[in-house]
Amino acid sequence: MICSIPLSLDDNKVKKAVLNIKAYDTLSSILIPQNMQADICYTAIQIDFMLKKFKIPDLFLKNMTNLDIIYPFIMTLGNNSQTLYNSLQKTEDQFLLGKVFSLLLDDAMAIFKIFIESKFNTLNLLPLCPGFSPSFPLEVQTHIFDFLKEESSRLELTLTESFSLFPIFSLSGFLGNWSELKDCSSCNEKFCYLNKSYCINYEG
Repeated sequence: MICSIPLSLDDNKVKKAVLNIKAYDTLSSILIPQNMQADICYTAIQIDFMLKKFKIPDLFLKNMTNLDIIYPFIMTLGNNSQTLYNSLQKTEDQFLLGKVFSLLLDDAMAIFKIFIESKFNTLNLLPLCPGFSPSFPLEVQTHIFDFLKEESSRLELTLTESFSLFPIFSLSGFLGNWSELKDCSSCNEKFCYLNKSYCINYEG
């Protein structure tokens, strides 16, 4: 399945993405489209099927109950964002543009979460993204692409040899209901993405 989320870029978002007024003035000279969109491919699969077919680290599953379905996804701002980024000559301009595009991906993630919760009649979904924990490395993205082969091809999404997404302003992961997380003290994984003291929460 594929969906598109329209995104708007206003001054408040730009100012939020940069650190000071000088940086804002620099960024304002870059021709960033005011209206963009995030394209997202996704599916819904049974946890049991995923674990039988792929050797995906189960750290993020072992402390949970009532988790039957998980939603692999890949979202991207597309080739146009990559083209604009590549056209910039100065590293600092690329850095600033990257911060703005990252903010747009955050917006898209919040909207996508609400969309999936409504479509599949579920609640409390949060993303787990490869690379946020040593036990959940970037290599996991190969499995996400296995789940979404046809859709990712239609969106012209690829993985590099180092398992990074291309176009670079893209994000992959699993949406799941982690509300049944048990006591983290029983786990030795200090940097687990689900650790309450380390969690990144997209509430929207």
